[in-house]
Amino acid sequence: MSPSILDAVQALGLHLRGSGTKRTLACPLPGHDDTRASAVIFLEQGRFHCSVCTPGRSLSAAELLGATGFTARAASGFTSSDARSTWALAQARTRDESTSARAEDEEVYGYLASRGLGAAWEERAYGIVARSMGLPRAIVHWPAGGYRIVLPLYDVTTGELVNLQARSVRQGAQPKTLFPRGTRARGLVFANSSGLRMLSGERAESAVVLAEGLTDHLALSIHTALPVISAPGTTMAATAISSWVRDRKLIVALDGDRAGELAAGEAVRLAHLAGARSVARARWPGKAKDACEALEALGARGFRAIAETWEKL
Repeated sequence: MSPSILDAVQALGLHLRGSGTKRTLACPLPGHDDTRASAVIFLEQGRFHCSVCTPGRSLSAAELLGATGFTARAASGFTSSDARSTWALAQARTRDESTSARAEDEEVYGYLASRGLGAAWEERAYGIVARSMGLPRAIVHWPAGGYRIVLPLYDVTTGELVNLQARSVRQGAQPKTLFPRGTRARGLVFANSSGLRMLSGERAESAVVLAEGLTDHLALSIHTALPVISAPGTTMAATAISSWVRDRKLIVALDGDRAGELAAGEAVRLAHLAGARSVARARWPGKAKDACEALEALGARGFRAIAETWEKL
């Protein structure tokens, strides 16, 4: 089966900008140090085009992967074993009280506090990577670029930890998040502790929140008692739906922009097909388009009050 254009983009660890069926991105083709996001993908046609590298023509997903040398790069890439060992080290570092670690990690804690996410420490919801940690080759560059916060990604069908995503703590960083280059992201999710138990087959919880994005996942994990399952990006929200939704109430809490609306519609459709007992849409108040903006606008108490209403949807 040929890869889709979104499969290719995610496999290459690229960040899409904008919304709708035409999305811009930095060109990944060799020899093009693209700082202006000169490339575009056409979702409906499944094609890639760069005004610099491919003037007058476009590439299919398979052609794009071939042109970037993806096969050779993926063969020596990041494994699920790397993900598990790195996550163990990164989470342990959040408990390291040595002076040197705390000073180096101040930018991480400062960033989380500025986003209202400081309480995620108590939930053991994230890890911190640093240059001194002996990271796998595929991600050794992350700390120097400001990509210090990491969260584990679990296979949506097995609950197995198989990958990581990193988030930059530096203002204006593009892209904001990274996957280890050459790894898969579709069909993988973030999960809080009760969400992970649910992925592993426990049936105790009757309602669950579907969200997207690393920081939104942290916000929801802090402020709701419900299981939270989050896709690592809007375009992957539908791939988060699996057998875990059967006989449960699903609360879809995706972004309120056009891309989020499209993704939510597909997630709702697939949830019904997968046997969800009921599906409800969570709406963000005022001008907030996502969980973090709602948290910033309402404060912790107001955000928690909204989350509590979801059980009544």
